[in-house]
Amino acid sequence: MFKKKNAPEQEEPIIEETVEETVEEAAEEVVEEAAPEVNPLEEELNAQKENYLRLAAEYDNFRKRSQREKAALADEIKCDCLAELLPVLDNLDRALSAESTDVETFRKGVEMVMTQTMAIFEKLNVTAYGEVGEDFDPNFHHAVSAVDSDEFESGQITLVLQKGYKMGDKVIRPAMVQTAN
Repeated sequence: MFKKKNAPEQEEPIIEETVEETVEEAAEEVVEEAAPEVNPLEEELNAQKENYLRLAAEYDNFRKRSQREKAALADEIKCDCLAELLPVLDNLDRALSAESTDVETFRKGVEMVMTQTMAIFEKLNVTAYGEVGEDFDPNFHHAVSAVDSDEFESGQITLVLQKGYKMGDKVIRPAMVQTAN
């Protein structure tokens, strides 16, 4: 093999170009092969993101709707309760506008209003509690004072200053009482 003087100079660039072209072609092939693998993964990721965003929006709508429904229910319950008390208010209004000043008649009217109110409370499952002689229970009673007493045992209620009310097991207002030492 004979080499020409100019031949080695020309052959080197051709070899370099061929190597570069081969490397570029191989890189393009790798990218083309990897591209189909990435696209399904990207599509899956985008689908999952879309599902997540849709679910988050649905939950937010559910939460807002639940809050609106709860507020509407609370308002409806208040209205029902007040509607039950309106006849009592009417009777008190009639009692105050009556021209009769007879104390016994007035007392009888107040007793009727009280009976009507207690009937409404019973209908709403509200009960009064706190009687003289009961044992003091800090879960239901609020002691405002204590006195020495020969008539009552220690821890018993000697005086009820304000009755307590509860609805079922829930205390609406504790009874305000005085207890024996």
